Amino acid sequence: MDTRKRRRKSSNVRFALVWTAVLVTSLIGIDIAHFGSVPAWAKGVRRYFLKGPAICIDAGHGGEDAGASSGGQIEKEQTLRIAQLVEDDLESDGIRVIMTRDDDSTTSLESRVQTANDAGALGFVSIHRNMYNGTKTDVKGVEIWTSHDAGEAETDLARLVLEHLTETGYITSRGIKGGSMDDPETDYYVIRNTQMPSILIELGFLSSEDDRAMVEEYADVTARAIADGIEDWMNEQTETESSR
Repeated sequence: MDTRKRRRKSSNVRFALVWTAVLVTSLIGIDIAHFGSVPAWAKGVRRYFLKGPAICIDAGHGGEDAGASSGGQIEKEQTLRIAQLVEDDLESDGIRVIMTRDDDSTTSLESRVQTANDAGALGFVSIHRNMYNGTKTDVKGVEIWTSHDAGEAETDLARLVLEHLTETGYITSRGIKGGSMDDPETDYYVIRNTQMPSILIELGFLSSEDDRAMVEEYADVTARAIADGIEDWMNEQTETESSR
């Protein structure tokens, strides 16, 4: 009698485990179908567990606004590619990321700013590509823009990102600049209207063969450098807050 009971109990346990496995597998399958692919599903699961301050990454241009183009490269595609790689690097290191766009969609400047402000992001990093239409052949390099009256936190974010980029060994630095190309006292819209330290990276010139290679051949290293600069800055901000 006891033997039959044990067998029935063991059979019931196996039955429950099998159906649990079927149910979990089905739910995961539905979830993956929703996300479109296993990598996208894995990213969604990872994001669910990320806590703490977020950084907002802005892929410049998009959709109807293609930005600059040269040498077979289009700015809106380049900025999204790098932005998504930075996103992956940061999230892999446990940092929450807010993206102003995650596909080739037309995204207004107002929407980008609102996304960052509504999320209460700790910092805002906008990624662009530069363009030179003159006759010189040696115009290249990365420059980072801040507000014309940037405070310490904003300046430090620009400095750390630029330092990591130049440490790659293949990126020329054009320095940190305030305001905008048109007016040193008029800030870019996304910098002027965000409520957190914000920078705009001009990630090399599309008109430069060297800078095109920087993004085409070394995209992973370039994105990792940006992510490392952001992470160093976020750590500094956390230490500063904890010491107050």
